[in-house]
Amino acid sequence: MATWKRFTDKQIAALKPKAERYTEWEASGLGVRVTPRSVKSWIWLYRFDRVPIRMTFGRYPVMSLRDARLALAHAQKIFANGQNPGKLAVQKRHAERHAETVEELVQAYLKGHARPKKRTAAEDERSLKKDVVSRWGQRKARSITTQEIVNLLDDVVDRGSPYAANRLGSTVRKMFQWAKRRGIVDINPAADIELPGKETPRQRILNTEEIRKFWTGLDNTTITPTVQLALKLLLATATRRSEVTQALVSEFDLAEKVWIIPAARSKNGKAHSVPLSPLAVALFKEAKVIAGDSGYLFPSPRNPDVPLSRDTVTRALQVNRERLGLEDVRVHDLRRTASSNMSALGVPRHVRERVLNHSQGRLDQSYDLYEYLPEKREALNKWADRLRVILNTDEKIVTLDTVTVYNVLTTCGVVMSRTWVLNRLNSARMTVRSGEIEKLRGSAASPARVSLNETRTEVSPIDSALRTSGGTASSRGISKLAEFAR
Repeated sequence: MATWKRFTDKQIAALKPKAERYTEWEASGLGVRVTPRSVKSWIWLYRFDRVPIRMTFGRYPVMSLRDARLALAHAQKIFANGQNPGKLAVQKRHAERHAETVEELVQAYLKGHARPKKRTAAEDERSLKKDVVSRWGQRKARSITTQEIVNLLDDVVDRGSPYAANRLGSTVRKMFQWAKRRGIVDINPAADIELPGKETPRQRILNTEEIRKFWTGLDNTTITPTVQLALKLLLATATRRSEVTQALVSEFDLAEKVWIIPAARSKNGKAHSVPLSPLAVALFKEAKVIAGDSGYLFPSPRNPDVPLSRDTVTRALQVNRERLGLEDVRVHDLRRTASSNMSALGVPRHVRERVLNHSQGRLDQSYDLYEYLPEKREALNKWADRLRVILNTDEKIVTLDTVTVYNVLTTCGVVMSRTWVLNRLNSARMTVRSGEIEKLRGSAASPARVSLNETRTEVSPIDSALRTSGGTASSRGISKLAEFAR
């Protein structure tokens, strides 16, 4: 065994195999072991706790002479600090063999962070499975590089989805940061990437005629009554899609006419008070009739114990845009429309920002803790009044339960079985709107319209019956009662 002062690449390359394995050394302590099959490995011999240990760094030429010296220097530094570098290297290799794959990381991230804390967890899951798991599923999460993530996002842009690329980039960055904090990866390869999609703020709002088409045209679409009411409540309250679709009945206080969205469901993490205009109250009551015993105001049609999916609302509007006579309208445009109309009605910017529950500046968050509830109520009432004008009706929207409907019909001389009426209305979950009634066959009170406008001088028998029976009940479809009376 020879000891050389300092290896050169030429010397290492010139080493020939022998019948027996042998080792050459340089003065630094770095050795190269050569087998009879000409396999050359970089090694270092040292003693730890009086036990001789041989540490292998890698094979030549895969590991260059320069990299072998760097590995030796790193190991000697660990040794100088009183640790066993060979044992640590073995532990590291074991951890790498058992490291989480990208698919395992995605599942851990969804379970440990996205589902408990993010309103967009379902969208995160969809995009990660579609673009990340399908591409790198069985790769070690530690092996993913920044360049690979950049290439992934560029591919999403190239297929015509720049917004989706930006959302995916943000999700991947957050996922790797979450993994870094838990020691799953050592670095976040997405930390410094630039999102590739060019985004321009959307400015679409519905004009007066489009608002009228939207509101009155919903009955002529394939959208279910539950989703129709969710869409209307979105426009009436200027709230966010998930805030409406996941709303609990218990969040609504009709005595105080306010809806309290808890911090856990609010985008900025703070509880949000939404004053309820008369229009919003009527929509709530109607939705509650359809929801039945569910704790959710808008339950899933498949399972009343879970809320309506926000994607269901999005798809419903998207599929029915042509029937509504609306071009390029999205759910979030309803919120923007409400805000723009409040601005036109003279609602100050700082009040509109509170209505929309936008995050305030750090100074306001620390020193302006006033909730602006009266100001928000005035703003939303103004917007509800504006909607009534746009819809060209001064009739009150009221709610009629099935018992009240039966009492109204019998008061007006319509003869039919009480059980038949109640069963038919309950099974159909029929709700009614003042001002849409058609002539009831056989009724002595034949005015084609019913108005609860207090300024009207003529009071029809149906008006009287409504008032006598305490007419509080639902809103949509009293014109359908003609079909039941025939």
